[in-house]
Amino acid sequence: MNKWLLTGFFIITGLMAHAQSISGTITSADGKPVAGVHVFCEGANAGEVSDANGHYNFNPGGCNRIVFRHIHYKQQILPVENLRKSPDVVLEDTIYLFNAVDIYSKPVIELLPDTPIFVNDYEICDDRIFICAFYQRKLNQPVLLYTDLNGRVVDSETLSETGDLYKDPEGAVYVTQKDYAYQLFTDNNRISFSEAFESKHVIAAREHWTHSVGDSIILQYYYFKNQGVGYFVRQMPDDSARLFLEFIDEDAYDRMAWGPYFDGNEFDQRFEELIVYKPVQIPIFFRKDDIVAFNFILWKIQYFDHQGNLLNEVDMQYGDKKKIQREIYYDDSSGKYYGREIRNGLNNLIEIDVTTGKMIKFFSFKGYPHIEKLCVSNGVLYFIYKDYSGDEYKRLYKSPLINMVAGR
Repeated sequence: MNKWLLTGFFIITGLMAHAQSISGTITSADGKPVAGVHVFCEGANAGEVSDANGHYNFNPGGCNRIVFRHIHYKQQILPVENLRKSPDVVLEDTIYLFNAVDIYSKPVIELLPDTPIFVNDYEICDDRIFICAFYQRKLNQPVLLYTDLNGRVVDSETLSETGDLYKDPEGAVYVTQKDYAYQLFTDNNRISFSEAFESKHVIAAREHWTHSVGDSIILQYYYFKNQGVGYFVRQMPDDSARLFLEFIDEDAYDRMAWGPYFDGNEFDQRFEELIVYKPVQIPIFFRKDDIVAFNFILWKIQYFDHQGNLLNEVDMQYGDKKKIQREIYYDDSSGKYYGREIRNGLNNLIEIDVTTGKMIKFFSFKGYPHIEKLCVSNGVLYFIYKDYSGDEYKRLYKSPLINMVAGR
């Protein structure tokens, strides 16, 4: 008897909890669903967020009024009793144009902390962030978010499939899907798309187009089984390009010339042809009077004039060569260069003095061992991290480069 009473109690409790929740759809004045609306009790901070279809499900508990807030629309505060009768909400358009103010004080900040999303890619452009993500888990509805630098959603659009984001050297942003790509525009803080075109064009640009200088573009190509990299300058609208910088790991190429330790039959030769060798990394950066190249073959920072002639070079001394990652991050706003070193499981971002090759200062990030897609913008590091010990969402984080040690 007690067993059935207990079971009945849980069923009734569940039904009562369900009955207390309010479910509805949030739309704009023109009838379009609004994603990313924060729904919470007046006077509280935590709450729920509307999904890609504008749906929300919220349990008001003991509160009397519910707040609906989105940066692109006028805030609404509605009585609970009204929402129980008519749960659908229509938001009026408004546009807030303001400089981003960072209200957080933590050394590492999770963007969109109240929104359960799985981030696939992101790009920063004009003090805004494009984010390709999934709501909840990776197999759910893909969405394109447009936020400010603090993660406040400005606009969003649902996608038929997720994509990769790419910002070309001239600042245009593209979303690339399996077969097609679109250029993104943001008139009046609203996302709009170009006509679809084949994604292979964006993929080729991402692989080869590194810089735009005046009326010329700089193209990068690998050869010698990825052990040589050449930078070519193409003056528009000419079809031809000329080589002006070339870097070859001659020792590695000579080792490959010895041949594999196989029998030399046709199958072994075919296997040798299919081997993909790790490409050499020589990031270059154009300055007003010269070019700075981080030569990870020779472990030197080299200076060239704009015709490709070597002017000077210094040794890389900013970290342990065995732990330095062959990558450089440049902050357009400050003109600073950063390298990355992984030591004892910690990611260290190192500010580099390019005139001496030595470290100026370093920033260590505790609790974030496997960060992806790093970007430094206006003195702030952005990265993607998946917390395997937590909810396993893949999220976007930022950390102002003001603390020598940050993290948890």
